[in-house]
Formats: sequence, structure tokens, C-alpha cells
Amino acid sequence: MKKKLSLLLALLMLTSIAALAACSKVEPITVKVVINVAEEDDRGRREVTETILETDFAYESSTPTLNDLLVKLRDAGKINLVTEADGDNVIITGINDLVPKTDETETTMEDYDWYVYINDGDAEDNSLSSTKAIAANDTVTITYMHYSIAKE
Repeated sequence: MKKKLSLLLALLMLTSIAALAACSKVEPITVKVVINVAEEDDRGRREVTETILETDFAYESSTPTLNDLLVKLRDAGKINLVTEADGDNVIITGINDLVPKTDETETTMEDYDWYVYINDGDAEDNSLSSTKAIAANDTVTITYMHYSIAKE
């Protein structure tokens, strides 16, 4: 009787472990990622001057956010990230050596910056360090915008 009870208990434990493993399995998602460099001329027309990356990227994550997606792209060798310390956190400030330009007072100049859009929605306020959730089949468009200054 003890042997049967032990076998039953072992079977229940194995079933529980298998169920937990199935629940915690993370399914890969595919996200379309487009990273551009664009300029605006003195008449206000924007034009993409370079596409750094355009891919349907499949990755696994238990917390699929924009920030996590960029780290996974870096880990896959698709891009390089520029980061800086912010207290105990590390924030992403640039991609492939493109970072917001600053003046001599370290204030970000408005004519060079990153803009991030998920499915053509509003631009993300936190830009590259956004923790906005992304889902399968989303399109993430990241643009490094340089506003050209009209020459006199």
C-alpha cells in the first residue's frame, strides 16, 4: 500500500511539474522593426535618408516591451546600443552611435532626436527606453530625426 501511495504521489508531482513548465513556456512573437534616419528640409518635408534595419524579428520574452525588444535585437547582433547610467538603471540613448545631440550645457538639442512609433500610434514619450508593451505582429518604427537648419 505504501508503495502504491508513493508511486501515486510521485506521479502527481511529475504532472504538476509538467503543468508548471507548460504554463511558463514563452511563445515567440514576431514584430516588424524599422529603424530609419530622416531629415527635414527647410520647407518642412521629411525624408528617410537611411534605413538602418528593416526586419520581421522573432523573439521570446516574458515581458515584451520596446526596451526589451531593443536589447534582444542587440543580443542577436542586429544593432548596437548606446546606453548610460541613470541612478541604479541603465537607459538606452542611441542605436549604432546615433544619439541625441547636446549643446555645451549638456541640454538635448531639439533638432536631433529619436522618435518611436508602435503601429503608427502616438510617439513614445520615453523614446528608446520606453517600457511600452508590444505584441505579436506589431510594427515598431524608430526614426533618428535630424532637422536640417536652412542655410542663409
